[in-house]
Amino acid sequence: MDWLWQVEAAAVARRERSVASPAIRLALRELKARMSPEQVVEALLSRQPDRTGRKGRPQR
Repeated sequence: MDWLWQVEAAAVARRERSVASPAIRLALRELKARMSPEQVVEALLSRQPDRTGRKGRPQR
């Protein structure tokens, strides 16, 4: 997120409109060109912290 905010700040400095959504679309196109959906899932799952066993919000 910090990097995306830096991209947005660079656009604001140039008096450009919001570029967050186009930047995300560009990143996804680049990711699609480099990795298969299976590779993306594997990369995401390998970077997740260990779960504590608790899911969701506590119930009232």
